[in-house]
Amino acid sequence: AKQGRRRGWATGSCKFTDSRMPKKEPVAEIFESVSDGLKQLYRSKIRPIEEAYKFGEFYSPYMNDSDFDAKPMVLLLGQYSVGKTS
Repeated sequence: AKQGRRRGWATGSCKFTDSRMPKKEPVAEIFESVSDGLKQLYRSKIRPIEEAYKFGEFYSPYMNDSDFDAKPMVLLLGQYSVGKTS
């Protein structure tokens, strides 16, 4: 009689993580505003990449806090008397 594989036969050999390492729990950060969260994300993740590739020297300057805090600018284009201001 042919014996089937026992349940869980590969659990010990096919682990991708080391069980001795402590598991890293994701930490949710709470910010006062969306712009505060974007500033922190930019400073910690994006800015180091821009500096490594010297992005601010050949394309556009590095962003600072006032870039995130400023009101957005909108440019409306259109023919004369078509209601751009209303």
